[in-house]
Amino acid sequence: MTQRATTIFVSNLSFDCTEDDIRGLFGQVGQIAAVRMPHDSSTGKPRGFGFVEYMDAEAALSAVRNLAEAELNGRPLRVSVAEKGADSGGDSKKRRLGSGGGGGGVGCGGAGASAAAAAAVAARARIQESTAQQVTAVVEGTGSAQLFAMLQETQAFAAEHPAQARALFAQQPQLYHAVRLSLDRVCGPHGNV
Repeated sequence: MTQRATTIFVSNLSFDCTEDDIRGLFGQVGQIAAVRMPHDSSTGKPRGFGFVEYMDAEAALSAVRNLAEAELNGRPLRVSVAEKGADSGGDSKKRRLGSGGGGGGVGCGGAGASAAAAAAVAARARIQESTAQQVTAVVEGTGSAQLFAMLQETQAFAAEHPAQARALFAQQPQLYHAVRLSLDRVCGPHGNV
């Protein structure tokens, strides 16, 4: 039986992260066939996620188990098995089939358990994508002055309670998404306040 290449989805990438950075970290787990980092078509800047294709499925699953929450350029990564065809284009890039933590992931516990786990994770990904669209609509409908005030309060909270702020952003990715979109609206893409 021949081994099939398997692609994993990597998100929460730093915008200064390069393909070489990804290859350096993920290459420790197994042989990499390809790395793809989509860029925004209008700005040319990285979009904060990418795909790593491994030569075999075992290496990919090992990366999902062992590199979830690993830090790369100061940011904890989210790692999962990519949905079939996810790296070919369109909004499907954001949908995933693997879970980024623990020892159990897709492929463990028999075909029925894997299919059920994959369906549950896919459903959760659709909900997260819908939530992200709702957050985007709210941020786009909010005035710059209100966004700036919210960013100031967020910055003050993060400075006063860094551990709590980090945990909050990790547990509520839609909040992180709202802050990032707000920064982009107030300061321009990836600006500094």
